[in-house]
Amino acid sequence: MNKKQKNTSTSSSNKKLLFLFILANIWGIFYIIWRAMYTVSYRTDKVTLIWSILLLAAEIFSLVIFTSFSLAVIKKDKNVLQKCEIDLNEESLPSVDIFVCSLNEEEEILRQSLTACQNINYSNKKVYLLDDGKRPEMFELAQELGCYYIARDDNKGYKAGNINNALQYTDGEFLVIFDADHVPVSSFISEIICHFEKEKVSLVQTPQHFFDLDPFQKNLFLERHINNEQELFYRIIEPGLANYGATICGGTNFIIRRKHLEEAGGFPENTITEDFALSFRLSSKGYKILYYNKPLATGKSTETFREYVKQRSRWAKGNMQVIFNPLNLKYILKLRPMQAFLNIMGVVYFFYCFPRLIFILAPAFFLLFDLMPVHIVFYQIVLFQLVYFSLKVGFFISTSGRYRNFLFTDVYETATSPFMAGEILKLILIPPFIVKQKFFVTSKSKSKDSYSLNLKYFIPIFIIFLLLAFATLKGVNDLAVRPEETGAIMVNIFWNTFNLILIIYALRVTIDRSETRRHVRIPVRHQIEITNAHYNKAYRAITLNISETGALLISDILIPLEFFIDSEVMLTNNDKYLIEHVETIERNEEGYYLYRVKLKAKSEKTKNYWGLIDVMFSNSDFWDNK
Repeated sequence: MNKKQKNTSTSSSNKKLLFLFILANIWGIFYIIWRAMYTVSYRTDKVTLIWSILLLAAEIFSLVIFTSFSLAVIKKDKNVLQKCEIDLNEESLPSVDIFVCSLNEEEEILRQSLTACQNINYSNKKVYLLDDGKRPEMFELAQELGCYYIARDDNKGYKAGNINNALQYTDGEFLVIFDADHVPVSSFISEIICHFEKEKVSLVQTPQHFFDLDPFQKNLFLERHINNEQELFYRIIEPGLANYGATICGGTNFIIRRKHLEEAGGFPENTITEDFALSFRLSSKGYKILYYNKPLATGKSTETFREYVKQRSRWAKGNMQVIFNPLNLKYILKLRPMQAFLNIMGVVYFFYCFPRLIFILAPAFFLLFDLMPVHIVFYQIVLFQLVYFSLKVGFFISTSGRYRNFLFTDVYETATSPFMAGEILKLILIPPFIVKQKFFVTSKSKSKDSYSLNLKYFIPIFIIFLLLAFATLKGVNDLAVRPEETGAIMVNIFWNTFNLILIIYALRVTIDRSETRRHVRIPVRHQIEITNAHYNKAYRAITLNISETGALLISDILIPLEFFIDSEVMLTNNDKYLIEHVETIERNEEGYYLYRVKLKAKSEKTKNYWGLIDVMFSNSDFWDNK
C-alpha cells in the first residue's frame, strides 16, 4: 500500500469512527430521555419507584462513562510520539538517575531489574536501589551489580517518601522511576529523552506491560484469547488522554525532569496514589506530560484474584482521595476544562461497581419478586437497547478490539463489583481521621504450585450465582403460568442468563490456578548459531523468545536430534550456553520448524547473567507481536 492509499484508508476509518461516535452518543442521550419520560412509573409504590430510579441512574452513569471514554479514545492515534534519534556518543548527554523502588521484593526480582537498568544503553546514568526494607542482602546485591544503594530510617510517605528521600542524595537532571518488578529494555532512555528538548515537557510516561498472566487470563485458561487487563488503559485510553494534555503518571516506567518535580514539592506523600496526585500538580503548573505508546519495560502482574482486588481497591480509594481532597481543588481549577473532565471521569469510573450490581440484580428481582423498574411494551425497550448496545460495541471494537474483548469488560466489572463496592462505601462512610488508608505493596512472589480457593471472594459471588440461577428457573416456569407477560419475562430471562454467564466467569476467577512456568519468556529476535564439538557443522536459527532458562527457536532446516546432544549456542553478546532439546514442532505447510530448548550457563553467574539479560531486553520491537 503506497502512502496515498494509506492516507485514504486512514481517512475513511476516521470518518467511520467519528460517525459511530456521534451516533452512539446521540442515541444514548435520546435513550436516557425516553427512559426518564416514558418508562418510569412515578405513581407506583415507593419501593418500585426507588428501584426504577436506581436503574435509570445506573444507565445514566453508563452513558456518561461511555461518553468520556469515547471522547478520549477517538483521538488516540493523533500526535503520536515518535522514537528519538540521538547520538549516544555525545559528551553533552543530560545526566539521568534511575531509581528502582523496593520494599520487600525477592532478590531474584531485583537482580533482574537492576541488571537491566545497568544495561540501559546510555552513558550518563547512575542506577540507585531505593530500599525501604533496609535489608543488608539488598545492599550487597547493589554492590555486586555496581548500583548505588539508598535506605532510610523510617517508611514515612511510603513510595513517595522513599523517592523524595533519594532526591537529597542525587543530582541527575532527569529521573527514571521503576517499581522493583519492572524490567526495562536497553533503549529505554534513548527512545524518549529527546522529547524533553522543550522546557515545558515535565514527564514522559510509557506503558505498563506484562508477559506473565493476570488472574483472568490464568484462572479462566484464556491466555491465548485475551490480553492483560491493563492493556486497554495503557495502549488505548492513555494515548487518547495525551491528546488533551490529560496523561496520567502511571507510577513506574517514566522519565521526569527533576527541576519540575522539585517545583511541585516532590511526590505527594498524603495519598496512597502519589502518581495520580503528581499528575495534577504538574499539569496545574502548565507543564506537559507526554505519552510514548510503546512498551519499554515489562513488569509482573498480580498473581492471585485476592491481590488483584486489593490493588484495584487501592487505586480507587487513592484516586478518590486526590479528587475529593479540598486541598487539591486549587490544582484541579487550574486545569483546562477537558483536562479536568477526563481526569475526574477516570476517577468517577471506579464507582462502576454500584451500577454493575444494579444491572446484575434488576432482571433477577423482576423474575423473583415482580419488581418491575421499567414500564413499557417489551419490543420498544428491546429496540432501543439493541440499537444502543450495537453502536457501543461497534465503536469499542473499532477503537479497542486489538487489546480488549468487549465481553470481558463486563466480566472484570462483575467479578470485582461486590468487593469494590464494600471498599468504596467504607471510604465514604468512615472518615479518614478514624481509619487511615494504608499503603501496601502488591505481592509479586511466586505463585503456589496448586489451586487455591479464597472463600472470602468465592462465597459472595456464589450467593449471587444461586440467586440468578433460581431466578432463571422461576422465569422459565412463569412463561407457562403467566402467558400475558411473556414478552417481559423473556426479556428479563435473557438479561438474567447473560448475567449468569458473567457470574460463572467471576466464580472461576476466584479459584487461583497454579503457575507452572517460573521464568517468563520475552519475545526477542536474534540470529544464533548452534554448534557441536562432535560434528564439523553448525546450524543457524532465530530466537522467538528467551527466558533465563530456555528459548523458542525457529529454523527452516530440520536439525537432527542427535546434534543437540552436548551442543551449545552463542548468543549475540558472545556468551555461550549449553543447549538441551525439549521439543520439535514441525510446520511443513509453512516451511519452518520450532524448537523448544533449555539453556544452561557455562560461565560465572554474574557475568553470564548480565549478558543474558542484555539479550532478553535488548529492545521491545517485537513485544506487540507476542
